[in-house]
Amino acid sequence: MLSQLLLVCVLLLLVSKDFHYVAEAIAAGESPAFGAIAVEIGGAVLLLLAVNGLAGRRYARNLELLLAGQLEEMNAVAAGNLDGVVPVIANDEMARIGDRTNEMIEVLRERERVKSAFGKLVSPQVAEALLGNEGGAELGGREVEAVV
Repeated sequence: MLSQLLLVCVLLLLVSKDFHYVAEAIAAGESPAFGAIAVEIGGAVLLLLAVNGLAGRRYARNLELLLAGQLEEMNAVAAGNLDGVVPVIANDEMARIGDRTNEMIEVLRERERVKSAFGKLVSPQVAEALLGNEGGAELGGREVEAVV
């Protein structure tokens, strides 16, 4: 956005300067050098567009690297690796996505810790039944005959 604003400001300044030059040349009875003005403005436009394009390309490359890092971490999470985090280096929408991804990873880590701790207290079948139940553990019970 700033590079576009710079482009417009430079062009406005050039046109203003050249307009002033043309007005002075006409007032002095001289013929303004319109060819030189066109070359000056055209060269400035090409130079600024090139710089603008390079800045856009660099921004796109940084965005691509950031997204690749987030995708790599999400693939690791999908494979069951909950050790990583997505680096958050800015304060924009991409950083918010990174923050949410890190929060998701932390929730999954906590779930794994609970599952591991719970699995040490009850049988794996009971742990799966309780953890797999979307409504949570319902109170109640059943009557069985058992020998202790």
